[in-house]
Amino acid sequence: MRQIMQVVVPADEYLVHQTPETFATVSNADISWTEKVWLSLFARDGSVQIDFGIGKYHNRNVIDGFAGVSRGVEQITVRASTELDTDFSRVGVGPIDYEVVEPMNKVRAVLRANDVQPISFDVTLTAVLPPFLERKDAQRGSDGFRVASDLRRFHQLCTVSGWLEIDGERTEITDETWLGYRDRSWGVRMDVGEPAPDVKAPNRMNEDFLLTWSPMYFQPADGSDPYEIHHYLQWVDGEVHYFSGVRQLPGRQAGTAARMRRRPEVRSGHPTPPRRHDDLRRRVG
Repeated sequence: MRQIMQVVVPADEYLVHQTPETFATVSNADISWTEKVWLSLFARDGSVQIDFGIGKYHNRNVIDGFAGVSRGVEQITVRASTELDTDFSRVGVGPIDYEVVEPMNKVRAVLRANDVQPISFDVTLTAVLPPFLERKDAQRGSDGFRVASDLRRFHQLCTVSGWLEIDGERTEITDETWLGYRDRSWGVRMDVGEPAPDVKAPNRMNEDFLLTWSPMYFQPADGSDPYEIHHYLQWVDGEVHYFSGVRQLPGRQAGTAARMRRRPEVRSGHPTPPRRHDDLRRRVG
């Protein structure tokens, strides 16, 4: 039987290939391979927040997305999903779309008016600081055999402009009054979809598991340069499984990360932050 020919897609026009394949195929056949975009955007006065995400599950032939608004104690969310190959080049699904306007500097997120929820928005994110590439998240399963995570992620602090509409009432969003973070990740990741029935998949919810992902932005009162501190920790049953952190200053990408070797103390069943670490490195200029 003749082998099915590989598909050529618009991304193949660009001189960015890293394997002798078209962009219709990823280099890893694991069904947990995922590309994701996540945006968390908020008014500086805390009155309202927008969350937005798109997931592209290449080896499952699925793309999905969500777009939501939080206001007070109210959360309103639109979700959509479809087969990936119905419109392979589109980074979006249903009323949800994502556009890279200027790489590393400006992106756009859109939720069009829909018949699911009375919300819509069109916002553009503009970089405040360069993106920070986190340390690669490479982990194996608890048995030490199967690769459970082989993932890259960068995030970036941005201002936000555009508009948001809730129940027919439109609010203008300006760079001076809104901030947000964008998160971009790709690779094999944990907890994606239903596990294969013949693969042992430990349930992390049965473990003593803690995850914190905390980008923090500071504007010093003395007028000196603003900066970011990023802290990402995965802690399981008393052991640090992953840590990445940096102090990010304006001007260039920060390429260093820290790995904590000291085991967190546990008091009353809850981990306390490690008070020392022996190889913390920071980029300070």
